[in-house]
Amino acid sequence: MNYENSAPIDFQDAPSSNGRLYSISEMARLLNVSTNWFYERTRKGTIPFHKFGKHIRFTEADLTAIVTMFSCGLRSEKDANSDGQTTHA
Repeated sequence: MNYENSAPIDFQDAPSSNGRLYSISEMARLLNVSTNWFYERTRKGTIPFHKFGKHIRFTEADLTAIVTMFSCGLRSEKDANSDGQTTHA
């Protein structure tokens, strides 16, 4: 999904949060990745973010969405089978 040209958010309709905005360096520290990782993905519009002039910021919801997007957790047997893998009984 391309987030670069997303419609403006009406914060009155947004889910409740602590209102905290994170900078790229704070996000990089939280997720233990480089700031370049964030700059590249915000430039391509592949992760959710908010731009205030030249400043890029992330909400708690953005953080959750990014973690979810890049999670590689355990997959169910059904998901594995849909990738063309066979299950032996």
